[in-house]
Amino acid sequence: MMPNAKDITQTPVDNLNFFVVGGVGSGKSFFATTFPTPAFLFDFDKQATVYEGLDVDYEQYDFSSAGWLKFEKDLSKVVLEKKYKTIIIDSMTSMQSVAMERALLVNPQRNEVGGAIGKVHYSLVRCLIEGQMRKLLSYIGYKVIISHLEFDKDKEGNIIGCHPLLVGALKTILPSFFGEILYTERRRIDDKLQYCLQTVNLGLYNARSNLSGRTKKLPDFVPNNFNSIMELLSKKKEEECKKKLTPILILDNTKT
Repeated sequence: MMPNAKDITQTPVDNLNFFVVGGVGSGKSFFATTFPTPAFLFDFDKQATVYEGLDVDYEQYDFSSAGWLKFEKDLSKVVLEKKYKTIIIDSMTSMQSVAMERALLVNPQRNEVGGAIGKVHYSLVRCLIEGQMRKLLSYIGYKVIISHLEFDKDKEGNIIGCHPLLVGALKTILPSFFGEILYTERRRIDDKLQYCLQTVNLGLYNARSNLSGRTKKLPDFVPNNFNSIMELLSKKKEEECKKKLTPILILDNTKT
């Protein structure tokens, strides 16, 4: 029998893909530290100290063609071993720069000032990254991909939007690979600075959450913590179950 969406009762929570976007100091890497371990970190930003004391294996990468080849080899090994609960890339913004070094070596063409040629090298960078992302997303477990943020401005310099700090089509194509596109944000609540995640397309941020879904299982803003998100989902599931319970009418047969 053909499956039907009405029969879906819950969202699987053991194989989730998170694309996390935010500015400097907004809590992107901190969010990654809250995920289940053991974990593996592909540390392109060389910020492994953020994960100090956690059960997180990691490798770091130079901005070179050799750095990209090392990443490809390491990713294949991690996917094959299947021993990590969480895989983290921090950050995709730096990772694309390493991919560009590989693209420049593969294709020696240059523009008039000796730089990359858009249609040649950026297309190759996209192919390199998309190929590795498909390999990563085949892994059963939590995947957390971090990206820096870039603002769009009009001619007067006013901020009119934002997007992941990625080159060319990657800024729109890459997020589409992920069910959870979350933007980190700092908000002042009751005179206290709190770090949170935006889950919906609101204001400048094009966030989206399949976990929240049509039934709004998650609020527009959630705490910047993996366990807090899971608790919110569990609470929502419990509430939905209670609504489905049918009251049982007990008949007293002793009365006529």
